[in-house]
Amino acid sequence: MAATMIVVGLSGWSCGSTEPEAAPEVAAIVVSPASSTMALNARLPLQAEVHDGSGATVPDATITWTVQDPSIVSVSATGLVTALGVGTSQVAANALGKSGLAKITVTRVPVANIVGLPAQLDLKVGATYQLSASAQDASGNALTDRAITWTTTHAAIARVNGSGLVTGVAVGTAAVTAASEGKSSTVTVTVRRGR
Repeated sequence: MAATMIVVGLSGWSCGSTEPEAAPEVAAIVVSPASSTMALNARLPLQAEVHDGSGATVPDATITWTVQDPSIVSVSATGLVTALGVGTSQVAANALGKSGLAKITVTRVPVANIVGLPAQLDLKVGATYQLSASAQDASGNALTDRAITWTTTHAAIARVNGSGLVTGVAVGTAAVTAASEGKSSTVTVTVRRGR
């Protein structure tokens, strides 16, 4: 009688197994800086770190960036934020089901100087003179959207209206100031008797 050969298949384990590894567990994503204030048109690079439950960094995690309000800021695939409009928006770094947030506040470019006024102005009683002043940023660029406020130290000597028109009222000296957002420039107005 012929012998029967039975072959039993066994599942073996190999250290060279090619089964996919489980995705790392993400506990938190930390975005830095977490809060920033930017001027219009400025750019700011954000950084994001992905951490597991033990606080260790998760290497090679793919991060995608999104914004809450795209009318205020935009963000590139690398986390570079560009300020587009005045206001506040959150920027999120997303990876493996978790998100980390940064709060971005966009403000107008601040006024650095008020320019355009003469150092001295002589007027006769009853005469008028139109002053003109403008706001500039730190680079000397005109900020045409800023309101100028006009004041005088002695309205009984030299009066000024809201558009910078000065009127000589009585003999004497007064200081007329043009101001915007805490910056100012002053002209000394001397009023003399008319002939």
